[in-house]
Amino acid sequence: MNLSNFFFRRFLSIIPTLFICTVLVFFIIRLIPGDPVDHLLGERGADPELRQELMVKWGLDRPGYQQYLIFVSRALKGDLGQSLVSGRSVWAEFKEHFPATVELSFVALLFSLFLGIPLGFLAALKVNSIWDFTFSGFSLIGYSMSVFWWGLILILLFSVYLGLTPVSGRIDVLYEIKPLTGFMLVDSLFTGSAAFKSALKHLVLPVLTLGTIPLAYVMRMTRFSLLEIFQEDFVRTAKGKGLGFFRVYLVHAFRNALIPIITVTGLMLGSLLAGAVLTETVFSWPGIGKWLVQAVLARDYPVLQGGILMITMIIIMLNFFVDLLYSKVDPRVFN
Repeated sequence: MNLSNFFFRRFLSIIPTLFICTVLVFFIIRLIPGDPVDHLLGERGADPELRQELMVKWGLDRPGYQQYLIFVSRALKGDLGQSLVSGRSVWAEFKEHFPATVELSFVALLFSLFLGIPLGFLAALKVNSIWDFTFSGFSLIGYSMSVFWWGLILILLFSVYLGLTPVSGRIDVLYEIKPLTGFMLVDSLFTGSAAFKSALKHLVLPVLTLGTIPLAYVMRMTRFSLLEIFQEDFVRTAKGKGLGFFRVYLVHAFRNALIPIITVTGLMLGSLLAGAVLTETVFSWPGIGKWLVQAVLARDYPVLQGGILMITMIIIMLNFFVDLLYSKVDPRVFN
């Protein structure tokens, strides 16, 4: 299969994926008890005229399939609707919250890769040693932990007992940061080193919470992949030729072990966005996850529909990009 055929097949697969996603999201969120009108009116919900007026205004009086067709037709034109709570454009709110989630997920991904790959590499080199058992044990624990539970434990340890890190938010309220890029680490640099340190301290616990499970994935996959590669004939041949450690293990062995590691990384991109929902809720991180949780509580249908649709498209494109990396690591993929 050449590169052009790959592009074509992946493009065709995007259409049914988005269709299934929009159908599931659209109808499942309507199974949640209550509706936006009940949430907005509260004690005034007994007024049938006011309730009917809002139902008509928001199109909730129409059959479900009609509401779905209206949503899809508007989405194809780039209109994700308006929030039923704030009245703002869903796209505008998404752009406002998305940089916070990207920053958190990106730093968590770097944390898991830059720590998980070396630890997995060391465990493979020292297989069946105390290092191997220790790293494998920690990876199993990290893989099994709940994000919500782990976040609370970190808060109790580092924030409550030790007082080393803040509990919530992206930066201290003392600093007024101009949203130039939306990424707090970048924007705080224009304010000063003290603001940057504050933004960095606020990022520590959310990154540890979100990045622990991907770290365990990367560590285990790196170890297993390298152990298989070490048994291959070309590795033994490289050793027999007297090549140095760098050539044998980093050039020959590690490069051939990259494909499963890249696969895990691509899968982690989706899990990071999904895990960000819990992480952002625990640490009051103003990103997409917290925004969607608030939308669930408020039964804000347009926000849920538009937000999840955008996340789905982003995950699809990220996985598409990861697939393209295969051709750089192993050109045989598209042959």
